[in-house]
Amino acid sequence: MSSSAPASLRRLVVALEAHSFGDLAIEVAREIAVSPALVLLGLFIEDASLLKHASAPLAREIALSGRTRPLEARRLERALRAQAMLARSAFEEAATRVGLRHAFQIARGAFIDELIRAAADAEGLIVALGRRDRAPPAGLAALARSRLRALFFARDAEQDGGPILVVHVGGAPSEPLRIAASLAQRVRWPLRVLHAAGPRDEEAMRAQAATLRSSGIRLELLPPAAELTPETIARYARDASLAIMLSRGAPHDEPLIEHLLAKTHAALLLIRAE
Repeated sequence: MSSSAPASLRRLVVALEAHSFGDLAIEVAREIAVSPALVLLGLFIEDASLLKHASAPLAREIALSGRTRPLEARRLERALRAQAMLARSAFEEAATRVGLRHAFQIARGAFIDELIRAAADAEGLIVALGRRDRAPPAGLAALARSRLRALFFARDAEQDGGPILVVHVGGAPSEPLRIAASLAQRVRWPLRVLHAAGPRDEEAMRAQAATLRSSGIRLELLPPAAELTPETIARYARDASLAIMLSRGAPHDEPLIEHLLAKTHAALLLIRAE
């Protein structure tokens, strides 16, 4: 185990893959980490079931030559630690570049179990989804049951260039809209607003859109949606780099997360209302 943040500090946990901590993830982390007392904790999870399998007498691996050979647990452990160090290097370089306090930790266990354990006392959780499917969408959606202020799923195949889709309810300013606007300015991606404003909120929504456009943001205000169902949101998120929305509690968020992770390639950020 590497250096870790003291348990007394507020933490934003980043579950890392070896090659998947990209620019979008660190920009989102910077938006979420609004308190100077918050520490960004990079967490690399070693797959305990894979190591257990490597200890089995009949376990084999295929070499680059195409030949098979016994799968040695110690060699696999060294390979996992090498991956962890690659993840640590990318994570620490990114966190230092944007000036965020950070620490790094290695855990061993089942991927989802370790994420749930990490989320139990964290302010927020960022899950870097890499090339391997370490958990199905339904398993990842279960993280919505944790009382996190922010839950972000970063995608390995981020569609650079946007747009950023923000799902906005009502006409009043919201935290998802604030974060989306700030990110759109920083990364210079277009912003698309999907909203369910009632007739009395329409004028306020148009005024907010005009204000954001005047600050240089390329903003598209989509027609109001009758219902913000997972299917409706997924339809507009299919060509998005990032979708941002308000958390409405596990019964609502779980099917939404599962659907969006299964049907789109967009990264997904849910923000809990304070």
